[in-house]
Amino acid sequence: MTTDNHLSGMRVAILIANGFDTMDATLLREALIMAEADTELIAPAAGEIPSDATHGFVDAYTTRGVNDVSANDFAALVVPGGPAAIEVLSTDAATAVFIQGFLKDEKPIAAVNGGVLLLRRLGALNGRSVAAHPTLRKRVVEGGSAWVEGPVSVDAGLVTGHAKEGLVEFNNAMVAAFAAHHAGVGR
Repeated sequence: MTTDNHLSGMRVAILIANGFDTMDATLLREALIMAEADTELIAPAAGEIPSDATHGFVDAYTTRGVNDVSANDFAALVVPGGPAAIEVLSTDAATAVFIQGFLKDEKPIAAVNGGVLLLRRLGALNGRSVAAHPTLRKRVVEGGSAWVEGPVSVDAGLVTGHAKEGLVEFNNAMVAAFAAHHAGVGR
């Protein structure tokens, strides 16, 4: 990773909920930490957050919930997948307000797998180019987005994709988009 992609001093929220995809959350967080970002796991409520348990990872613990923070506390947002987590997040009003703050302030957002569907439910993908797992194509297009073939799409600070099939490419695009915003290029 080049020094152009360093995120020193950049605070990034990683939004999780019960049933979050531990593989997504862990590997995305590691890429951000390697780029020197300060990351914080955020959930609808503080406390222990059970994972999806499919990859043998342990549960996570958050010290603050979405009611304790705002988009103003962070420079960027990451939304990992996990079908159960996306269901929880999509029905939580405070989570919607939290995400809308990033959208309103045009802060970068990275979403993988089911995280793309959460943004779709909030209307955040209308008119945007989006990559996601091929099984989500119909729902993404029905949500008003242009489908992008491949593991990653970057559209004005919105990084979407299916990280498991192109994890390195996705992480590189996420860090580059976040770094551009951090340096003032993406504003």
